[in-house]
Amino acid sequence: MASHLNTTKSNKKIPLTSRVKHFFLGIMYLDKNPAFDSEAAAWIDENNLIHVYAYIHINEETWQHQFYNLINNKEYAPYISTIEIKGTDQGTKGTRLFDLSELLKDNNTQFMNLTSFEVEQTSTRHKNISMITCNDFYDENGAGGKILDKMPNLTTLTLPSAPTPSFFERKSHPLQFLNLQAGYDHQGFINRLAHSTTFPLLRELEWTDGPGLPLLTSCVPAEHFELLRSKKRIKVELNGYNAPYDSSLVK
Repeated sequence: MASHLNTTKSNKKIPLTSRVKHFFLGIMYLDKNPAFDSEAAAWIDENNLIHVYAYIHINEETWQHQFYNLINNKEYAPYISTIEIKGTDQGTKGTRLFDLSELLKDNNTQFMNLTSFEVEQTSTRHKNISMITCNDFYDENGAGGKILDKMPNLTTLTLPSAPTPSFFERKSHPLQFLNLQAGYDHQGFINRLAHSTTFPLLRELEWTDGPGLPLLTSCVPAEHFELLRSKKRIKVELNGYNAPYDSSLVK
């Protein structure tokens, strides 16, 4: 499946404020700060919406704190259209952890114009398996659901680990394109998706059972994909060394 990052455009141009200049100054400070190796970039499109990119050195917690608090500021969040987060292949006990707790913390900030959110997935060149969390080393801790809470108009989502059931705990969400890796635990996601009415606009799902690394848990049972095919009109693409099912059969 081709990446959908940056492809969704707003139909309206929102007015800029002088505060947006402060946001770009903050991004420049983070990118040029000699105390850190992490990088940040941002650019603005024809609709005055901001696209944000970060390459994080996973052990630079202070930089991450500053970055997430900058983009989570209620003065800037309404202008942000896409967020893409990548990072160094560093981890503890084989796990590269993207802790999103600073970004998703419970406050009044929402990303009303954000349509695409991506956290780098595990690739075969990585030595560590990636996962997202909210302040918990061993568990996703509801991060996927909190992403949808903070980004109510999100249409494209890419994550390196499967969301927990809280992902479905809402009446509806306009998500259209979903790219997920199972990570350590598939969380019964495919089965839950087959039974859910949460995403009426979902058109494409790209799923990877595992990146071919050790310490994987079990793969999604083939009957879960059969159930999804029978209940939903979603284009499904399966990837990974442990893909349990012929993707050409899932239409």
